[in-house]
Amino acid sequence: MAAPDGITVALSLGPAVITGMVGYFAARQQSQVLIRQTREETERLRIDHAETSRRRRESAYRDLLSLMHRLDLMIGGFGREEDGDLEDWLNDFQTLWGAIALCGGPDVRAALAEVQRTVDDVGQAARSGSASSFDALFAKAYRADHERLAHQVEDLIDAMRADVSPSSPVASDG
Repeated sequence: MAAPDGITVALSLGPAVITGMVGYFAARQQSQVLIRQTREETERLRIDHAETSRRRRESAYRDLLSLMHRLDLMIGGFGREEDGDLEDWLNDFQTLWGAIALCGGPDVRAALAEVQRTVDDVGQAARSGSASSFDALFAKAYRADHERLAHQVEDLIDAMRADVSPSSPVASDG
């Protein structure tokens, strides 16, 4: 048998090369589609996570503002029995403070630190008083610092509103 000539080899290998090239380009196209789909899914998950995080922050912020309002009602004598007492309020405040310290935006944490300082100052004033009731002394110190605290809460609300707005960089970072 004679050695195959170049044309015979080319004709024999041609379909295999063409089939291999088609397979290669099909696999490459498929991998690019999978990469694009993976990127799209990753972006969707990132957006979902950011929205979930924004909603959690919003909920914690709303709970804290409700708690601050509850303190105003309690100090003003309009608190309800189910609102609990000052000790309950302080425990709830510390719990929410911790949650916001962990997940709140930087401006919210800074504004909350100011509120925390004022609440600490009120607590210190109540502890240094001579009356027998901490609640009564706390209420007196709170009334004395109410204007400062009210301004700080307004600043806190502004920071919270900016943090949870859809256009917020913190809200979009998650």
